[in-house]
Amino acid sequence: MKPPQARTGSKEVDLKREAGKEGSDVDVLIIGGVTFGETVNTFQEAQNIIGREINPTVYPVGEIRSKIAENKHFLKSVLNGPMIFLVGDKNDVIT
Repeated sequence: MKPPQARTGSKEVDLKREAGKEGSDVDVLIIGGVTFGETVNTFQEAQNIIGREINPTVYPVGEIRSKIAENKHFLKSVLNGPMIFLVGDKNDVIT
């Protein structure tokens, strides 16, 4: 089975808060043509390996662009904070 396709994926990182915190959650922002359920299923094995819960937030490309244009607080704070891009880069999100 082919894995779900996402255009962009990033891990939201608060380096000061996360440093040295064993067992803290991993927040992942997924943008693309995948569902929340597909994402959760895909991350299950990774959660078991790293021993941490992975919390995905999933947006279709059109929806995230609309929310960015509406200046939504959540996305504004995520996009202005430190991130590690797993696929793509910040330009994929804002263009």
